[in-house]
Amino acid sequence: MTQFEDRGLSVDEACLMIGISRSQMWKLINEKGIRVVRIGKRAVVPVSAINDFLAGPGVKQLPKWEKKS
Repeated sequence: MTQFEDRGLSVDEACLMIGISRSQMWKLINEKGIRVVRIGKRAVVPVSAINDFLAGPGVKQLPKWEKKS
C-alpha cells in the first residue's frame, strides 16, 4: 500500500468522490453507513471506508428530499 492509498478525505472531498451532496453524506455518517475518524470536531473519511460502502451488500438508498408545502 502506498503512503496515500488510504488517506483521509474531508467530507466535501468524499462527497465529490462518490457524487452525493453534503447532506446525504452527513446522513450516511450519522446512520453509520460510512465510517469516519473524528479528529477533534473534524470528521475524516478514509478512502477505504468509501470503497467498503460502495462494495457493500446493496447500497442503501437514501430517501429523496421532498418539498414542504
